[in-house]
Amino acid sequence: MQWNQIKTLFILCFLILNIFLLQEFVEKREQVDLELLSDSSTEEKITDNIKGLEDLSDETVNESYISAKRKQFTLEDVETLEDKTEQEAAIINGNVLYSKLEEPISLSEDTTNDLVQETLESTVLSGSNYHLWNRNEDTNTMIFFQHNQDLPIYYSQTAYVLFIMNEQNQVTHYIQTMLEDIEEGEPKQLIKPSDAVANIYSKGSLKVNDEVTADKLGYYQALSSTENEVQVYAPTWKITINGNQDYFVNAVEGHSLSNGDISFLQKTADGLLTASPDTEETENEEALVDEVSTLLEEILEITRVSGE
Repeated sequence: MQWNQIKTLFILCFLILNIFLLQEFVEKREQVDLELLSDSSTEEKITDNIKGLEDLSDETVNESYISAKRKQFTLEDVETLEDKTEQEAAIINGNVLYSKLEEPISLSEDTTNDLVQETLESTVLSGSNYHLWNRNEDTNTMIFFQHNQDLPIYYSQTAYVLFIMNEQNQVTHYIQTMLEDIEEGEPKQLIKPSDAVANIYSKGSLKVNDEVTADKLGYYQALSSTENEVQVYAPTWKITINGNQDYFVNAVEGHSLSNGDISFLQKTADGLLTASPDTEETENEEALVDEVSTLLEEILEITRVSGE
């Protein structure tokens, strides 16, 4: 009698457990189906509303994080510059170069990129490692980003050249920072450009009939250490919409990054105006720093107005 009761109790327990497990399975299946439906729905919306997706590569890309140190400029670097062309240079905070060209260089809006690159390489240190990013008409400046293995390092305060021009579109001064001792980590599989577009779309940044007109892989700063000046940069997709709007998405983790020429120039000018010369200035160096500071104040004011 007792055995029959125990057997019945076991059967009831297993029956209840099976019902519970079946319910859990059904709920999880429904959840997965909803997620798949949501993903499918989002993908359909992107395909229906955004143009140019068919031109994006579907190939698997592997790229690594990189780490680098800020270059500390030396008096030898200044002498090298002054031997390259007629210019006067000064070191600011050890890792920034200010320079004034004795003979301004004309770079009109019609100047070809090849000529711009040639001018850059004949004027600045390691110029072949930098390439033109953009010409900002509001501030009358030209922004160059340092590259690593042909990949641009986007909007880094420690890897750029900034040409400052007068009203005649002549380069009169420039500012330079540089990364050195660049090391690459283990390659990681990156998200696809289409996934980066989906990320941007999910943020509500794209409108119906927007068109993806370009995508470019580069790097974006992910981590900075003030103790040893080591900085880490993550592989990053630049997605260009309608030919004039750039968005940046971390190509490993998939999250969006925000920046632009105006905010970059504002941050650059704001930071440099609080910097100080690395060594005791000569009279000429002091005059140079004052000149560049005045130009930076003008840039800062323009960026503040543009950002409003």
